[in-house]
Amino acid sequence: MDIPEDNLSEEHPKAEQGIDPLALLDALPEDMDTAVSRALDAMDMRYIIHGANIDLLLQAGLKMEVVEASKPCYVPHAPDWCEGLLNLRGELLPIIALQQLLSDRAGTVEKRFAYLLVIRPADSAAVAITLQRLPEKIQFTEVSRTTLPNRIPAGISVAVPAAYRHLDRVLLEFDHIALLDSLRGGPSTQPRQA
Repeated sequence: MDIPEDNLSEEHPKAEQGIDPLALLDALPEDMDTAVSRALDAMDMRYIIHGANIDLLLQAGLKMEVVEASKPCYVPHAPDWCEGLLNLRGELLPIIALQQLLSDRAGTVEKRFAYLLVIRPADSAAVAITLQRLPEKIQFTEVSRTTLPNRIPAGISVAVPAAYRHLDRVLLEFDHIALLDSLRGGPSTQPRQA
């Protein structure tokens, strides 16, 4: 196939170089600009769960959902931290009794809970954690790192690598994978491969 010579010499418009990316953001329509701002704000959002007068700061980027608590399936001879099993859409999940882990007084813990926080980490099995109230959302940029308190309950001490101050509260960073490993006796919370 022959291409005429006059087509070869035709100049094509060149892309403009040296454009400031921030100027491009300013040129976006208002609704797109708002969506970008919301997405950036969402990356700084973290959740707090509360129990036994202790605030636990969940890790960023967790895949999770909150469900209303129903009567758990009883598990005979289960450890104190296991409240039973949750049947969530046909999937059986162990229920971790958060109040039991946060209390140093065995047997005196309030057993009522209104919600279950289902955590689905990418690299371990899903679990449910008892909650007495809904998680609270905060802006992580508003917290400052502080020293760990002296008395962290023994049940979760292995799962608290850091502490932060937010207004007049101390938030304990909650590493749920470390907690699951310690409850199980080692890193064996991986789902079984068929």
